[in-house]
Amino acid sequence: MYAENRKESGNTGLTIRNDTHKYMRFSDGTEQFYKLNTNELETSDLLQSTLSDTDEIIKNELISKMTALKN
Repeated sequence: MYAENRKESGNTGLTIRNDTHKYMRFSDGTEQFYKLNTNELETSDLLQSTLSDTDEIIKNELISKMTALKN
């Protein structure tokens, strides 16, 4: 799933997810990345710590898909 969204502050963003993870990138350069199967409420941003190899691979796959959909 891919979506474009807007924060109340006017900061636009892009969101993409698969069955287990959700990645968001905002126009101010900030990013968020969540593991949905263990954090359904999106309270723990994985980017606040070192990613596991698996999470890094999934993040890169989601970014690649997001880039392809934008073009």
